[in-house]
Amino acid sequence: QGELGDDEEPLILVNGERMDSLEDIGGFPVEALRNVKVLPRGSAVRAGGRSGQRVVSLTLQRKMRAATLTAAPKVATAGDWHAGRGEALLTYVQGVTRANVALRVRGESSLLESERDILQPDQSAANHENFADLGDFRTLRPNVRNYDLNGSFNTRLAPWLTGNATMRLNRNVSRSLRGLPSAFFILPATNPASPFPTDMTLAFLGQDPLRSRAVRNSADGRLTLNGRFGLWTSNFSARYGDSSDRYGSDRVAAFGAIPLGNSIDPFTADLSDLIEIRRDTSRSHTVNKITQLSFTGPAFTLPAGPVQTTIEGRLSWYSLHASSTFSIGPDRRFRRNEQAIRGAVDVPLTSRDSDVLAALGNISATAEYGRIHYSDAGSLDYYSIGAAWEPIPPLQLRASVEHRERPASMQILGDPVVEYPLVRVFDPLTGETVDVTQLNGGNPDILPERATVRRLNAVARLMPRLNLQLNAEYTDTNARNYISSLPPASLPVMLAFPERFVRDTDGNLVRVDFRPVNFDSHREKRLRWGLSMRTKLRSGNILSPPPADAGPSEPESGDEAAAPAPVAAEAPTRRGSPATYLQLTANHSVVFSDKITIRPELDTVDLLGGGALGIGGGRLRHQIDATAAVTSGGLGARAGFGWRGPSTLDTRIGGVSDTLHFSPVFLMNLRLFADAGRF
Repeated sequence: QGELGDDEEPLILVNGERMDSLEDIGGFPVEALRNVKVLPRGSAVRAGGRSGQRVVSLTLQRKMRAATLTAAPKVATAGDWHAGRGEALLTYVQGVTRANVALRVRGESSLLESERDILQPDQSAANHENFADLGDFRTLRPNVRNYDLNGSFNTRLAPWLTGNATMRLNRNVSRSLRGLPSAFFILPATNPASPFPTDMTLAFLGQDPLRSRAVRNSADGRLTLNGRFGLWTSNFSARYGDSSDRYGSDRVAAFGAIPLGNSIDPFTADLSDLIEIRRDTSRSHTVNKITQLSFTGPAFTLPAGPVQTTIEGRLSWYSLHASSTFSIGPDRRFRRNEQAIRGAVDVPLTSRDSDVLAALGNISATAEYGRIHYSDAGSLDYYSIGAAWEPIPPLQLRASVEHRERPASMQILGDPVVEYPLVRVFDPLTGETVDVTQLNGGNPDILPERATVRRLNAVARLMPRLNLQLNAEYTDTNARNYISSLPPASLPVMLAFPERFVRDTDGNLVRVDFRPVNFDSHREKRLRWGLSMRTKLRSGNILSPPPADAGPSEPESGDEAAAPAPVAAEAPTRRGSPATYLQLTANHSVVFSDKITIRPELDTVDLLGGGALGIGGGRLRHQIDATAAVTSGGLGARAGFGWRGPSTLDTRIGGVSDTLHFSPVFLMNLRLFADAGRF
């Protein structure tokens, strides 16, 4: 993700062939990769993708057979929390044929509020004031168990056809503690144990904490076929996904005070059994079926070269069934069908190679139009136009304008409404932390989002011998009816959505509704630039040549990798020492402007100028991501670096303004790996 920035899903090429998703190759170990390239925008049309997509081209080792076991513990430096993950992988790569099975298990322990000295609100129990630290019964982080099984297989089915099949199964279980149940009891004056002359109300805390449990089970299957017909390529993909979610949470069933009989002594008896605990549950079941077929190739030839064309059609079916006992109302059933058609062209206008206005360099134009009909939202359009100019071979410039319309996802519209009791939130109006009932779930009233994206790109190949490349991209995004989950309470959010924050007669915040909303607009301007390099430090000593039927492999540099190409059917026999490669990448993102208009009648919120939509931290202006890798066959090291710059957040509590300052954060990851066969 550090290579791509905050962006849509890229087009994935593996050994020059298009894959349906990164999940088709995500189970492979990093040691199976021989090369990774992030190609500039505009390259995707030649491979069947959208003109605004980035292209990630992955090249696997020509030959590999490995069994990998990994165990990784994680501990908190402040103690009291730990996590661990383990994975077992079986990997086989032999030219175009590859298979991988990956089993991953991850677990995290719970972290209690008392283990981080979180201050608790004053509580009193009958005859025992603050008898325990209430933080012992509330979790800051839940107990989590995750199990993931992923298998994929790819092979050549015919000289002109390859197939890839992927299956993934996942189960995630999360458990939390939500505090002790509380209730009010009325002690009548006639009770023999009462020392009071009148009826009294007693507050009582139960002994067993309220608990919540969330379970998600999902299964996903994909089939991808890539065919080649002369100069044309085709891609067919089919996907079936099935997921189910279940959430359960305890709450106190009684709303008013509970009368005590004269036979009960509240100062010696355990009143926990008199507090009725109810368990509310929500369930949702989602099924999605998608089929897609595309053809890419030269439609005709102009003097400057062939006009590359992509024609694509897609059919999709989605269904969601949700039920909940948290709210009164019927079960939710949503169905959505999609029929989509898309066409894209890449038209060469001038060419040095074809001697067509060669003095101008290479100039090309791209155009794309797509129309999707949604059964619940009508027909929405997507279109883009762009132009690329290569005045000299080492430099490429591109400009584009993209307009897209898309409705909210089925989950945003139809997820069940869930109430979370005793959620601790900060109230920016009073400056106090209070326990509230929090609502989450879907909102069927969300409108489709419309966005216009303008981009300027530059790619400079500085030193071809080192594959040293400079990339820069300026993006201006203007979104209308911007879809967002309602962020944690802040003054602008409370002013825009007062109905979402319910208070009692004393002005205390008692209920918040964080279901998704439409903001009026969101405008962001950013620049992302970086360097990448891949060079050979030492040549290998491979004595035997590749077999006669081996096809060409992916080129070491240049945009030619964006076009699918045959790969070697068999690898050469390695003898002696393999070649050693050094790969470096570094990217810097600068956000020049980030403003949100929540509603037209309200002031614009400047997120870079201390403006707040929540209390989780200010908007970052600077972000740096870098990687460094040295590989030699199955031996190597990879390091990842991340830096997040400082930010500020303006607050105003009780008429007093203040500014919170958030420090920069630096992250580093190091991975060492070795193929035992080398020794």
